[in-house]
Amino acid sequence: MRECPVDLDEMLRFFGDYCAEELAEFAQTDRERFAISWRDVWRWNSDLADDWLASPEIVRPWFDDALNQYDAHGVSLDGARAVLKDLPDSATYSPAELRNEHGGRYVAVRGDLSRVTTPDDYAKVLMFECLRCGNRIELAQTVDSLQEPNECPQCERQGPFDTNFTNSEIVDYSKLRVQTPAELSGEHGTASIDGYVTGEMVDEGDDAGLVQRAGDRATIHGVIERVQKETGPDAPPLYERRFRVEHISFDGEEDTIDVAAHQDDFEALAARDDAIDIFKQSIAPELFATEAWQAALELGVAYLFGAPRLDIEGGATYRGDIHALLVTDYGMGKSTFNAGIEKYAPKCINKSATGLSSDVGLLAAAVKDDFGDGQWTIKPGILVRGNGGHVILDEIDKPDVELDRMNDALEGEQKIDIEKAGQSATYQSRIGLLATGNPEDSRYEDGIGVAHQIGMDESLLSRFDGIVTMRDSADKETDAKIAERIIDGIAEASEYADGDRNEFDVLDRPVPRDVGRAWIQYARENLNPVATREHLIEIRDWYAEEIRQLNKEYGNSGAEADMPVPVTARVVENTYRFAAAFARLRLHERIQSEDVERAKALVKQLVSQSWDGEKFNATPSNTRKSQSEAASDLKEWMNDHEGEIVSEPEIATETSITQSRVNKLMRDFADKNLCLPDGHDEHNETTWRVL
Repeated sequence: MRECPVDLDEMLRFFGDYCAEELAEFAQTDRERFAISWRDVWRWNSDLADDWLASPEIVRPWFDDALNQYDAHGVSLDGARAVLKDLPDSATYSPAELRNEHGGRYVAVRGDLSRVTTPDDYAKVLMFECLRCGNRIELAQTVDSLQEPNECPQCERQGPFDTNFTNSEIVDYSKLRVQTPAELSGEHGTASIDGYVTGEMVDEGDDAGLVQRAGDRATIHGVIERVQKETGPDAPPLYERRFRVEHISFDGEEDTIDVAAHQDDFEALAARDDAIDIFKQSIAPELFATEAWQAALELGVAYLFGAPRLDIEGGATYRGDIHALLVTDYGMGKSTFNAGIEKYAPKCINKSATGLSSDVGLLAAAVKDDFGDGQWTIKPGILVRGNGGHVILDEIDKPDVELDRMNDALEGEQKIDIEKAGQSATYQSRIGLLATGNPEDSRYEDGIGVAHQIGMDESLLSRFDGIVTMRDSADKETDAKIAERIIDGIAEASEYADGDRNEFDVLDRPVPRDVGRAWIQYARENLNPVATREHLIEIRDWYAEEIRQLNKEYGNSGAEADMPVPVTARVVENTYRFAAAFARLRLHERIQSEDVERAKALVKQLVSQSWDGEKFNATPSNTRKSQSEAASDLKEWMNDHEGEIVSEPEIATETSITQSRVNKLMRDFADKNLCLPDGHDEHNETTWRVL
């Protein structure tokens, strides 16, 4: 074994010079692992720091020996173990970047802690007792296979042996998976690496332990091990990588966004009178900003900056995250809008509602599967994994989930409770949700409420601070402007690709992406604008005297025109959140009158264009059923037609469920063996056999 190139006195001086305060605190705990910054080791001895990364099994014991002999103000650190943190960028990877050459090295892997099993037992050292002579034999164990004695050294017989658990060293054990972050999956793929933690690390990060941090962003430090995929005499020499985790640092995106580098730029932009307008323009410059898109873009700005959370201990909680809903006819640019929002959000998950399962993909679940080897695994959904940031959920009109499950996750405490087979966990879902979709039959219909247009429960609809609806109405002048914007954008992009253009006109972003991301992160982390009572009273009176009376301006003629718009007092909270978001954008500590006026104007525009008159809460005889109602009614109808072959138009007519939803529900029921596809009828309409 190599000898340490540094003598013990020098090692002890390192701990005294670089770690004295931390070791004094560490000595007052019962922890075993002491985390040392690699950067401190490198400043002290760069060769030794590099050696630790290359040969951790050799170098680490040198630091352990010195640590065990360090005198922390009279407290012995015997038994403590040294681990590394704060690794350089050259030793920090995403799971997809790990390769063969990293085997055996000490590395940092940055990603989402996508899976964590509930704690179970791991025997570090097992005590065996010979049943013939009573001799005790102590054997160190590994996580791969049980190590048993071949024979008793005292009586020289091959057992039998009994396991003495009382005198064995048993610790907690959890398995985990680190996955490439969602926003990097396009660049790096969706690779992951599995690993394990033992002992005190099972309790890292939360009062309830590591399992409660499933879904969080983290940097995992440890050694990449190689584990043979198959065992036995004829097993092929194929191995998979596994992570022996030594240290975990939980974080957000603060390490990847250099706020200080862009602070001068965004402070100058925030001081401009048109700060909100230039940010709006930057989100999706390729879109022609119709009146509806102007509202959507301004709502998008508020969504990105959000408002401060008001959380009174033992009292009321007011969320600060802003939720937005965008419902458009096909081909109007919502995908472009979503992509623009995602580019500026410091932490963002962008997914489609199709393909998400209700217990895992959207919320969270406790499951038993092959990953946990019989242990329960907490699988967080996107609302948990996005905690502290933003989630974009597209195709909200075509979900494979019951969306009303999101209600508690979006309001108040914003949390998700999981209870299954004695396992319980609570996760935070403090995200801003941007949901986008199309009307069920491709076209927005007047006289039918937003909730029924997309099959959403009214209670979930009420969670959204702002709703934008867009209809693809033929208008020669507007259509020409939209087409011109598209052509100009394509022309600029083509010229740029050919090297004939260095600057943009149509596609110009006054707020560059990296500046905007730093601006948003700084504002969300450092500014919590407060409102004066006068501003709050102003919002209250405006709501009662103007918003509730919008029907007089936008409603139909006649007696019904004097009825108030059926919006709720939630509008008051929405207006406050918008005002706080605009104050954050301007980097103000207090909400100003201009922020309130801008918020009021946005709210009025949103209310008048999508919630006016009977459109918001219409319940005519042809109103669409909610998703759960439609499923229940269709099941009941199928019970009366068991064994029959029926067409989708026939089902739609008899159940009053739209044909597009009938198609989706029948496909879902086919997965549950309630029906089978049976081809097409003479009109080329899809037919089904009811089982």
